[in-house]
Amino acid sequence: NSGLKKINHSYLGQPLELLHPLHQDLYDYWCQITPSGRLPGRQHLDPLDIPRLLRWVILLNVDRTDGNIRFHFRLMGTGAANRSGGDATGLWLEEAAGVEQFQFLNNKLRSVVTSGKPIRYINHSRIKTKEHIAIDTLALPLAGDGGTVDMQLLLNVEPLA
Repeated sequence: NSGLKKINHSYLGQPLELLHPLHQDLYDYWCQITPSGRLPGRQHLDPLDIPRLLRWVILLNVDRTDGNIRFHFRLMGTGAANRSGGDATGLWLEEAAGVEQFQFLNNKLRSVVTSGKPIRYINHSRIKTKEHIAIDTLALPLAGDGGTVDMQLLLNVEPLA
């Protein structure tokens, strides 16, 4: 969308090392929709602004019931589903991942919730016999109220060599 303008969000801290151009595109879009001094929420995200990224996008709800932080897959793009081993839409993270993978992902995703800052990490596919397939993930916080992370916007791609 040519109507979006780039905004400098120095409060986010050091820039991420984003090697993949799709990660850079989503991060730039996230920065553009971020209100000054606040986090963007789902209400700021317009899928029509990022059509070429949608197949790689995952939306995770952050559930804080009983003081526990859990992650629920709200949406999983077809490319992300194919690369990771299946569509996890409607599942909890612990239902979609193996024990070891769950611990790794849970720790990474919790860090986004507690810090309110984006991260990038490498994980592996859930496909049996294809666990060697690497997945490069960018995780961006979303906060409906501008401060409390209640959702995450992820983009899964094949790592660049």
